[in-house]
Amino acid sequence: MKDGKFEVGDKVICTESCDNRLTKGKEYLIVKNPYVFVIDNNGRASDGFIPSRFKLADTPEDFTYEYFSALNEKDAEVYIGRTMEFADPEQVRNDTWFRGVFKGLNQLDSPYTEDSFRVERTDHGNFLWQFARTCPETFVKKLVPKPVQCWAAMFKEGGYAGFYAGKSGAEKAWPGLDYVKLTGEYEVEE
Repeated sequence: MKDGKFEVGDKVICTESCDNRLTKGKEYLIVKNPYVFVIDNNGRASDGFIPSRFKLADTPEDFTYEYFSALNEKDAEVYIGRTMEFADPEQVRNDTWFRGVFKGLNQLDSPYTEDSFRVERTDHGNFLWQFARTCPETFVKKLVPKPVQCWAAMFKEGGYAGFYAGKSGAEKAWPGLDYVKLTGEYEVEE
């Protein structure tokens, strides 16, 4: 799974039965997206399912979910931009949670609204949900690009004398050499 979306090769568990083609609790393998095309352990293929009918199969056994509702929605703000699981009362009773990217809190005046969590779901765009919980993907570190630049003091016959944050630092340390601006990018954890 990447950014709240299933990827080809993910092992998933069905969260609700469908037309005798899916069995709740059974493990499947994602073989095509965006509408899930799965294959079961016996090699039987089924297609056209929305991702919300599945959850990742490899949730660690020792993982502890943290739950949020309209009563403590402010506590969930630290997870904005992260993948979480969401549900309304009926889904909570059936232990059916929908995965998506948490976009923010509802902006209505009442703190006790049924639609507390704004979510970008992987199957149908933006939704509002009453309950939220963390999942293992909530804590996956994302890599973001970070630009870097420096100046190199270069000897005329080749090679460098040193690297400096600014051109003035290179000129001060090595007057009379050639100076080259170097730029690049690397990824760091968000």
